[in-house]
Amino acid sequence: MKSINKIQTNRLVILTLAWIGVLDLWSKKRMRDVVIMGLDIRKELQEYHNEEYKILNRF
Repeated sequence: MKSINKIQTNRLVILTLAWIGVLDLWSKKRMRDVVIMGLDIRKELQEYHNEEYKILNRF
Protein backbone atom coordinates (compact mmCIF):
# COMPACT_ATOMS: atom_id res chain seq x y z
CA MET A 1 0.00 0.00 0.00
CA LYS A 2 2.83 2.37 0.83
CA SER A 3 4.56 1.84 -2.51
CA ILE A 4 1.34 2.59 -4.45
CA ASN A 5 0.94 5.91 -2.66
CA LYS A 6 4.60 6.70 -3.28
CA ILE A 7 4.23 5.96 -7.00
CA GLN A 8 1.10 8.12 -7.23
CA THR A 9 2.85 10.96 -5.40
CA ASN A 10 5.87 10.71 -7.70
CA ARG A 11 3.62 10.73 -10.76
CA LEU A 12 1.77 13.79 -9.44
CA VAL A 13 5.05 15.63 -8.79
CA ILE A 14 6.33 14.79 -12.29
CA LEU A 15 3.07 15.89 -13.94
CA THR A 16 3.05 19.13 -11.95
CA LEU A 17 6.65 19.93 -12.92
CA ALA A 18 5.92 19.08 -16.56
CA TRP A 19 2.85 21.33 -16.58
CA ILE A 20 4.83 24.21 -15.03
CA GLY A 21 7.51 23.69 -17.70
CA VAL A 22 4.93 23.70 -20.50
CA LEU A 23 3.31 26.89 -19.18
CA ASP A 24 6.74 28.51 -18.87
CA LEU A 25 7.64 27.61 -22.46
CA TRP A 26 4.23 28.70 -23.75
CA SER A 27 4.54 32.05 -22.01
CA LYS A 28 7.85 32.57 -23.76
CA LYS A 29 6.13 31.62 -27.04
CA ARG A 30 8.87 29.10 -27.75
CA MET A 31 6.41 26.23 -27.53
CA ARG A 32 4.05 27.92 -29.99
CA ASP A 33 6.93 28.42 -32.44
CA VAL A 34 7.95 24.77 -32.06
CA VAL A 35 4.38 23.63 -32.75
CA ILE A 36 4.12 25.89 -35.82
CA MET A 37 7.51 24.65 -37.08
CA GLY A 38 6.39 21.04 -36.55
CA LEU A 39 3.22 21.64 -38.56
CA ASP A 40 5.25 23.25 -41.38
CA ILE A 41 7.61 20.25 -41.48
CA ARG A 42 4.64 17.88 -41.52
CA LYS A 43 3.09 19.78 -44.44
CA GLU A 44 6.37 19.66 -46.38
CA LEU A 45 6.69 15.92 -45.77
CA GLN A 46 3.14 15.36 -46.98
CA GLU A 47 3.83 17.36 -50.17
CA TYR A 48 7.01 15.33 -50.71
CA HIS A 49 5.10 12.05 -50.34
CA ASN A 50 2.41 13.29 -52.73
CA GLU A 51 5.07 14.09 -55.36
CA GLU A 52 6.69 10.69 -54.81
CA TYR A 53 3.30 9.01 -55.25
CA LYS A 54 2.68 10.86 -58.55
CA ILE A 55 6.09 9.80 -59.87
CA LEU A 56 5.47 6.16 -58.93
CA ASN A 57 2.07 6.18 -60.64
CA ARG A 58 3.63 7.24 -63.97
CA PHE A 59 5.41 3.91 -64.37
